[in-house]
Amino acid sequence: SQSARAVAANKGMAGIILDRALGRQPRSRGGYGAGRWARDRLPVAMAEVVITEFMDRAGVELLEREFATLYDPALVDKPDALAALLADCRALVVRNRTQVGPSLLAAAPRLKVVGRLGVGLDNIDLRACAARGVPILPATGANEVSVAEFVIGAILVMLRNGAYHASADVLAGLWPRTRMLGREAQGLTLGLLGFGAIA
Repeated sequence: SQSARAVAANKGMAGIILDRALGRQPRSRGGYGAGRWARDRLPVAMAEVVITEFMDRAGVELLEREFATLYDPALVDKPDALAALLADCRALVVRNRTQVGPSLLAAAPRLKVVGRLGVGLDNIDLRACAARGVPILPATGANEVSVAEFVIGAILVMLRNGAYHASADVLAGLWPRTRMLGREAQGLTLGLLGFGAIA
C-alpha cells in the first residue's frame, strides 16, 4: 500500500496542477458543472483533466471537485483511445508508462501541463513539450522516505548475505550454519556516494 507521504504527494500534485497550471478556474460544461461526470451524460472528449495511470483517490477527488476529470488507468494501454480524448484536455497526468510524444501532444491542442506521478521522465518527450510550451511537473520527493528505507533494508540484508541466500537449503531441511554467518552494522562506517534527497 502507498505510504502517507506518497498519498500526500499525489494530492499535492493535484494541487499544483490546480494552482500553477489551471489557475483554479473551473468551467461548467453542459449544465452538469465541473468535476466528476458520468460518461453517458457528458462526452469524454470534453475532459479538461485526463489521468491515464493509477493516482491516489484523494488527488483525483481534488481535481474532480473543480474540473471535468477523466480518471481511467486503462488508458495507458490504449494510446489511440487516449489521443481521441484529448481535444479539450488542459492537464494530462501520467506515471511512467504513458508515452507523451509529438503525436499525443498534437492530439491535445489545449494542453497546458503534464503532471508526472513520479520523478523519472523517460516516457516524456522533453523537447516536444518544450516546443509546445507545456511544462512538466514531476512529483519530486514523493518517494524519498520509501527509497531511503529500502536502502537501509538492503544494507542489513547485505551484512547477512549468507543467510539471505540460504532459503533453498533451509527449505530442503539443511542448516548451513557457517555459510549463514553475517556481520553487524554496529561500529561500521557507512559511505554515501552522492548527496541526493534520500541522504
